[in-house]
Amino acid sequence: MTPVPPPSYAARNHAADAADTQSPDNDDDELLQMLQSLNLAQSPSLSPRAHPQYPTTPPRSPSAVYSYRTPVKVATTSSWAEAAAETQGVSGASPRRLESKRKPRRKKGGYAVFCGRAVGAFRHWNEEVVPLVIGVSNSLYQGYPTLAEAQAAFKYAHHHGWTRIIDNNGSLSTTVAPPPSPMNAPEGPNPLHVGSSTSNGLWYVVYAGIAPGVYSSSLECSLNTLGLSASAFESCNSREVAVSLFQAAVAQNLSTSPLMSTVDQIHNSPSSHALLTQYQLMLLKKEEQRAKTRARMAKFRSRLKQLPREEQEVFKARARDASARYRATQRQRERSLAATFGDPMYAVPD
Repeated sequence: MTPVPPPSYAARNHAADAADTQSPDNDDDELLQMLQSLNLAQSPSLSPRAHPQYPTTPPRSPSAVYSYRTPVKVATTSSWAEAAAETQGVSGASPRRLESKRKPRRKKGGYAVFCGRAVGAFRHWNEEVVPLVIGVSNSLYQGYPTLAEAQAAFKYAHHHGWTRIIDNNGSLSTTVAPPPSPMNAPEGPNPLHVGSSTSNGLWYVVYAGIAPGVYSSSLECSLNTLGLSASAFESCNSREVAVSLFQAAVAQNLSTSPLMSTVDQIHNSPSSHALLTQYQLMLLKKEEQRAKTRARMAKFRSRLKQLPREEQEVFKARARDASARYRATQRQRERSLAATFGDPMYAVPD
């Protein structure tokens, strides 16, 4: 009998593969079923549908506006949550989205900084304007299509005394004196309004500010009153009403009379709209401060006379030194303003 040789290694592997193909393992069957069920669950045709009473959330759109109608009201809103809440459970009510095309923002060609750490007309926002106005209390600026328009607006405001520098302490300093006739409207187009939308249809009556009068924009009102604690103004729907209110304040005003010599009397007077410029209020405050200073000095001199002669001389020397330091500080500040603006009104002789 001839012996049969054992099968080779390749033959054994081929036989094993054939056996696996003819009789698959139970684990492979379970894995195949799991994959099939997973594919069915992810299929969009077999995913669960939303309940008809709950509106489906539309794709996010920053410029979307939604309209909804109910038996009570018809309204539009930019919030999908509000539109869905108003129509949920209401028979026949459903919100719909209205397409609104957002206009592209036009880049400003220039900026006029009226109140800030420094003032002027600038071209670049991030490099020049932001350090002067951002984080500064009572800062005021306006963008214009071109740098030339920004320069014209700043020149106009600076000429009327509406530009102010804000120091680190938040205090304001007016750069020029206020105009003598605030009631007269400028001839021709106002440079503050050219190429900008500063008017909202309201008229503003400035009773107390840098230049009291009637103005047609919130920008002019802010230029006259922003940061000034003693300012007073109000808005009107028409120029006629604004002019009549201002004329009535002029006719009833008694606060400019020398008989009312204190700021408290002005604010507590029957005429609540005090027609005083900021310059006049400043003079009254200074006069009050001088009166208080004179009273303190008189009291100090009476006590000083009771001291020995040597101590009197020491106190007088200290007072002279303090006065000299104060005058030197004031001269340095005025020279700094003159160098900044080139304004002859700040020129101080050495």
